[in-house]
Amino acid sequence: MITLKAFCHECRGTGVFVGVCEPKGTGVVCLICGGHGCKAVTYTPFKKRALRRGVTRVYLSGRVDRTDGISYAAFQRGRRP
Repeated sequence: MITLKAFCHECRGTGVFVGVCEPKGTGVVCLICGGHGCKAVTYTPFKKRALRRGVTRVYLSGRVDRTDGISYAAFQRGRRP
């Protein structure tokens, strides 16, 4: 896992949020970043697609017609339904 600091878009990196409810000239501590102006983002770098056990056939999502699927082995080789 890798952790890095990412710019907080809610407060524009200031740590202070100014929205429609704050009176003119005031702000509140940003709830997203806790007033830091950034937030920690943790992720795992992608190396290769993992295997999904129990799947034998792959279809496009949202398709009613289930005749256009392909085998899972073909999908793993890079084919798409």
